[in-house]
Amino acid sequence: MSLRSYLNRPAKSIERLMLVDAFRRLSAFGSLAEYSYIGFGAHEFVDFELLWRTTGITEMISIEKETPVERFQFNRPFGSIVVEPGSSATVLPKLTFRPHTIMWLDYTAKLSTAVINDLILAASRLGSGSALVVTVNAEPEKAFHERRRAVVSRVGERRVPATVTDGSLAKWGLAELDREILSDEVAQTMRTRADRAAFEQLFHFRYADGARMLTWGGVIVADSDRRAFLDADFDELDFIRRGAAAYELAPPALTLREMLRLNDELPLDAGSPGPLAWLSRNEVEAYARLHRWYPSLP
Repeated sequence: MSLRSYLNRPAKSIERLMLVDAFRRLSAFGSLAEYSYIGFGAHEFVDFELLWRTTGITEMISIEKETPVERFQFNRPFGSIVVEPGSSATVLPKLTFRPHTIMWLDYTAKLSTAVINDLILAASRLGSGSALVVTVNAEPEKAFHERRRAVVSRVGERRVPATVTDGSLAKWGLAELDREILSDEVAQTMRTRADRAAFEQLFHFRYADGARMLTWGGVIVADSDRRAFLDADFDELDFIRRGAAAYELAPPALTLREMLRLNDELPLDAGSPGPLAWLSRNEVEAYARLHRWYPSLP
């Protein structure tokens, strides 16, 4: 991940590196080289390149609904990445999934019936030991009195509890509702699987590089792989979140020189004000907490 990519979208960049840290632990289920990766590469293929270099995964599929497809083909960082033109709704049903797959459906749009249908299909077909992650835009509608109506139009009345109001959808309220919907839909889908696999939530991130965003997901685990899941020890990672409480990603906006100066002081002493007087204690503590996932500095 380049410094430029970090400076443009710092929280997203840190989230990506955290996810990769967790994905590496999937080796408890089998060789990562035998995994496949399915996602949305866009023009930069940032997550594709990162996973290729850090995990050894070489079978990768990028679903691209924009045109021209030749541009995506040209921008692939590695030749074996397969670009599948079309929406996820049309491409996913046609794919043959490997027994072990990492799928990150990294949408820029809000949660909708189409997104939920993609999630249901993936949860029903991905094998045990596979990771399923979804990112959606969780920015509330600007028009206060349109918030609940807009959610209902996207996901359907039955998925929106009567207790949800225009007011409850303010700030991170839409993200809370989205997580509940995603969790409920996956739980219902898992009950239909012949292997009686469970979905173990691992990820619940919130961040706002611009719009508020929600990333939620976890790992599919059959009874026969329960030991492998425990051996992976995901809970050792301090950003793992198993329930309704989110991991809030709010990295401070720092220059390269400031990051280098703060690195000189790491690890910070408890209560230390930090070496740069213009940075608040909260900013210094946030950097100390997140610095492992900042880009590599020269």
